[in-house]
Amino acid sequence: ADADLWRKIIDSNLTGTYLCARAAGRLLREQKAGKIVSITSIAARRAAPLMGIYGVAKAGIEMMTRVLAQELAPFNVQVNAVAPGMVRTGFSRPFWENAELYQRIVAGIPLGRIAEPSDVAQAVLFLCSAGADFITGQTLRVDGGASAV
Repeated sequence: ADADLWRKIIDSNLTGTYLCARAAGRLLREQKAGKIVSITSIAARRAAPLMGIYGVAKAGIEMMTRVLAQELAPFNVQVNAVAPGMVRTGFSRPFWENAELYQRIVAGIPLGRIAEPSDVAQAVLFLCSAGADFITGQTLRVDGGASAV
C-alpha cells in the first residue's frame, strides 16, 4: 500500500478516534465521571488480504482503549470499544445485495446474519449505561459469534 492510502486510513480511523477520545477525556476528568466508547472492528484481530491498513488502525483503537481505561480510571471514567463484524450499511451493500456472496459471509457467522446498525447501537448504549459502570478497557464484539468460530 502506498503512503497516501496509509495516512488516509490511519487518520480517519485511529487519529480521529484519538483526537475525539482526548477531548472527551479532558471534560470527563474534570467532572470525575463518564464513559468513552470507540468503534473498532473485528478486523483488528483478524488478518485478511486487502484489509491490512484498516486492521492496523482498528487494532490501534483497541490498544488505545486499554491505555485510556487505565489512565482515566482514577477519575471514574470507563473507556471501552465496540467491534462490529459486517453491518448492513450502504458501505457494505455490495456484500449483502449479492445473494451468493452474502450466503458465503453468513456461513461463518453462527447467528446466521450480518449485524443491523441497531445491534451495534444497543451495544454502545449498554456500555454507556450504569450496567457497565464496572467494565473498562474492554472491546465488545458484536459479530454474531463470527470471532468465536
